[in-house]
Amino acid sequence: MSPSTSPSLTNGPTVLTKRKLYELTFIISYKPIVFSPYLADLLVAAERKNQTALATLVHKELPGFRCDCKQTPFWEATNSAFMAVGCGDGDPVEYNPETHRQNFAGMYEMAPTAAPFWDWHHLRCTEWRVRPKWRYTGLLAAKGTAHPMLLISPLYDTVCPLAHAQDVHTRYAGSALLVQDSYGHCSTSAPSLCTAKYLQAYLQNGTLPEEGPVCKPDELPFIGMVNETRASTMSVEDNELLDAIRGLGEGIATFGA
Repeated sequence: MSPSTSPSLTNGPTVLTKRKLYELTFIISYKPIVFSPYLADLLVAAERKNQTALATLVHKELPGFRCDCKQTPFWEATNSAFMAVGCGDGDPVEYNPETHRQNFAGMYEMAPTAAPFWDWHHLRCTEWRVRPKWRYTGLLAAKGTAHPMLLISPLYDTVCPLAHAQDVHTRYAGSALLVQDSYGHCSTSAPSLCTAKYLQAYLQNGTLPEEGPVCKPDELPFIGMVNETRASTMSVEDNELLDAIRGLGEGIATFGA
């Protein structure tokens, strides 16, 4: 893909590159139901070289070339907790060219399209000088908890693979793992009445699901609600619960999106 320029009288021109397209695709995959239509429109506009559409779409996510000395720093513009947790919880990061090359090579081998994006955040931690007074460095595991834990994981999570959820499940005795057959980051990225009912039972009564359940989502990217014909037969409570879980997924911010 060759770089595509997008003019704008408001923000100045923007260049849409292959690397930036990968980055946008990665971010949008956090919440595919909400943001996939935007990505589809962007790809069509770029393919057809529709400058009017590109100027409208690109500036939703990409900054223009503006001379703005008062521009808000990244760690304040999105979420200050992201940098504090992402950089402060780990060991101090010092920039070393060779170490950085090795680190990037490892990430690129696992995820070539997402590696540049995560490496960008890793480099930012080299400039994060705030260190916590205390941080936990022990093993994240327990032979027993005050109450058994309920873990919920999508089958295809953008950031937290199911294998990691399964690993956590084995570390905490008595826990239960509920898998949702969906895409996106966290189960809220795809509303599922099945998942919501398991979660409701856990929060209200402490009830854990049986071993090995897999819940289906009630909404899919580009398709919409997949069980609309069932809506007329659903109880008022189920309809309200599904609407609540949909609102939760739409309301949770993702990298400022």
